[in-house]
Parts: sequence; structure tokens; C-alpha cells
Amino acid sequence: MYLKNIFDRILAFILLILFLPFLIVFSIILLFELKSFPIYLQERGLTLEKNRFWIYKLKTIKSRDRNIEHKTEEDIFLKTALQDKVKPFSKWLRKTGLDELPQLVNVMMGKMCLIGPRPLMIEDLETMKRISPEIYTRRENLKSLPGIS
Repeated sequence: MYLKNIFDRILAFILLILFLPFLIVFSIILLFELKSFPIYLQERGLTLEKNRFWIYKLKTIKSRDRNIEHKTEEDIFLKTALQDKVKPFSKWLRKTGLDELPQLVNVMMGKMCLIGPRPLMIEDLETMKRISPEIYTRRENLKSLPGIS
């Protein structure tokens, strides 16, 4: 496990350097598209009690449009209520996975791995614990760090 952590950190550093020009361009485009600073921090975790940390994200939705009421499992994973609020460039970033680039910083800090279980937003974890306790319990049993993919 220790060797994997070192490998992940080195690879994340190399990838961040390679993709830094793209990240800058994406940030500038998002700045104009959303009219707000495009990089933000969001609290995430594997569970409400385990591996909670602040994750770096590229903003793809205006802040006031991001809040949705969590009632079903679909709200946790698909967020269909937000689909029509995503602008074209942001939609492309999400589809390609390039909106995940800032998370390489989390990998370099040792909070995440490149490959591992996806950390979820705190609101999503609360919904999962309430609606699908069996899935939430499986997440509690995970031993690895959260991952980008």
C-alpha cells in the first residue's frame, strides 16, 4: 500500500504539471461562463465518519444552482435535476472527466488515490445512510483511500 501511495503522488505531480496549461485555460473559460472563481473546495468523504476531507473541484454549475433536494438514490449519483443548469462547456468538461483535474492536488497531499472508491458529498452520504443503509454500510467497510476514478 505504501508503494502505491508514493506512485500515485509522483504520477499526480507529473500529470498536474502536464495538464496545468489546460487547467488554466479551462479556469479562464469557466470564469467567463459562470462569472465566478472556477476552483473551489467541497467537503467529501467515504462515509460521514470516515476519510472526510476537502476536495479541490472545478466549478461547472453556478453556486446558486447547485443545491437540490436529496430524496432518492438517483439524486446521489446522477443529479438529474441539475442537467439543464449545466452550460455547454461545463457539460463537455464533465463528460470528458477533465473537471476532475484539480483533484490531483488531493492525491499529491495523500488524501486521495488515483484509483479508489469515489468520495461523496456530505449531503449525498446523509441521503445514502437514510435511504440505502446497506450500501452505506459497505462503504464503512472500505479500507482504501478515496480515489479520483
